Amino acid sequence: MTARSIDSVIPKKQSHPRSHLRRGASVIVETALCLTIVILPTSLGILQYGIVMNASNQVEQIAREGGRFAAVHCLEPTFDGSETQASPPSLRYYLKNNIVKNKTTIAWADIDGAVRTGAGTEGYIQVTPSTVAARVSGQAISVKVCYPMSRKIFVGKVVPGVSTLSNDYNTTSTFNIE
Repeated sequence: MTARSIDSVIPKKQSHPRSHLRRGASVIVETALCLTIVILPTSLGILQYGIVMNASNQVEQIAREGGRFAAVHCLEPTFDGSETQASPPSLRYYLKNNIVKNKTTIAWADIDGAVRTGAGTEGYIQVTPSTVAARVSGQAISVKVCYPMSRKIFVGKVVPGVSTLSNDYNTTSTFNIE
């Protein structure tokens, strides 16, 4: 028996001298297709989800702050006043000037009911019980905030079916009156 070299057992792969150039062109086409069909819509979806999640967290924070303020100040006669009632502050004044103006990207007009969206919905702030006479120390008081989420959704304009989803985001915060 004679010893053979490994090269004689495994044949060398024959290739065309320019085949790697052809593969390079197909890789570019495949990458372009992946970018447009998979990665771009996924990135837009992630971005949209982040924007909606941020807005919902901010609306929840506004409701929590309103509930805390209502639990302490709801028995005062100026609590139900307008957004210009500064001393002692009304709920609307407190939320507009201390929370919405300084700490959120939510526009005050969107939650105060001054702006109507195309679907006829409006943002609002609702306090339950609604009158000072109906409020008693130790009783629960709720602050409900409604925000038209269509102000933050941009994917619905380009993706069919997304714009038919509910556009209002409601959250309620309940505290005991002190």
